[in-house]
Amino acid sequence: MGEEFDGRPPAAVEGALIAGILAGDNLGNEEMAELIMSLAPADFAPGPNRWVAEAIRTLHEAGQRVDHFTVGDYLDRIGRKVNTYRYNDMVVYLDTHSLRSLAQIVRSQGVRRRKREAALALARVLSDGGKGLALAEWRMRAALEEQETLDNRVEHYEAHELCDVVFPVEADLWGDGILTRKSACMISAYAKSYKTMLALNLAIALAGGADYLGFHVPEPVRVLYVQGEVSMRNMQARIQTMLRERAPVRGNLVVVNWRGEKLTTRTGYESMVRLIQEHHPTVVMIDPLYKVHTFDENKSAEMVKLTSAFDWLIERHGITLVLVHHHGKHKEGTGKLSPERIRGSSTMFDYVDTSIRMTRNEGEPGQVKLAFTLRNNDDPPDMTVCMDENLWFHRKEG
Repeated sequence: MGEEFDGRPPAAVEGALIAGILAGDNLGNEEMAELIMSLAPADFAPGPNRWVAEAIRTLHEAGQRVDHFTVGDYLDRIGRKVNTYRYNDMVVYLDTHSLRSLAQIVRSQGVRRRKREAALALARVLSDGGKGLALAEWRMRAALEEQETLDNRVEHYEAHELCDVVFPVEADLWGDGILTRKSACMISAYAKSYKTMLALNLAIALAGGADYLGFHVPEPVRVLYVQGEVSMRNMQARIQTMLRERAPVRGNLVVVNWRGEKLTTRTGYESMVRLIQEHHPTVVMIDPLYKVHTFDENKSAEMVKLTSAFDWLIERHGITLVLVHHHGKHKEGTGKLSPERIRGSSTMFDYVDTSIRMTRNEGEPGQVKLAFTLRNNDDPPDMTVCMDENLWFHRKEG
């Protein structure tokens, strides 16, 4: 299992800064001395990292050598038990980790500046010292420049100026505000209620620029369909059937088998980013939601971490996200299409811009009722749709 992504930088990245200092032969090294003095212990998170930083500063100011032995011995003497050898592996992060998150460790401008300067100095010292980190400074600079670019994206206005700003309207991708650019949509239903069929219908309609369920699709867009539940052979059969009498999707639909990957691990998150960077989709569809994370869906605090990851993908790559999710256990007093039927905490319903809920009509094979909730426009009326022999849903008339 990879390291879980929760919207904050891994502690090991901060530990790498300490590890580099402990690994360096700093006695008499002017650059390392300058590095140590540039860092205040308060720059580090409370706990072992801060204790070690305080020990490093104390020993350095006393003119003593700073390494695993001296720092560990000093901490033992003052009653703080820290295994300083755990930092041995952390220095590898300076070479193998992307280092983007290093710029995010501390938020305040003053501390951030010191941490940036220290990180760059450390990379330079270790590279010159032949520690196998020749690319570290280059990577560090690229990561920090990228973070500064992202920091500048935060919008802020004086209230009197805000009244005069003309904001661009995000273009509709499907219907009047049902699916717009840089938004999040969720399709949800109980098991065996044709969620994937509806999602695949929508993916093909978007890729081919064809109207769907009476709602307009203004132009073809590229779609990345990330699925983790059925075999690719099964997926192939469904798509072949759906494309029998449909206009070609013009190379705009990419289907990915993502079984076993988790968006909530570092490796899984980076895998998703690579897919987006390779295929340049306008829309990313994830089917089903529960297959791509490791969180407890009933805990709001955990699901907020997941939605933070989604927000990062949307803002960073300009995508529209469509999530396929399940309904949970029946709740007394709630209608079949109530948002309260959505599995887990209310976080996911609160998060998305559009919720499309489905329920099968009992005794009517292939017939489903849909309900819509839109954040940015009026809700379309509930509708009943029927599936034809090519696995396409059509509105039931009358």
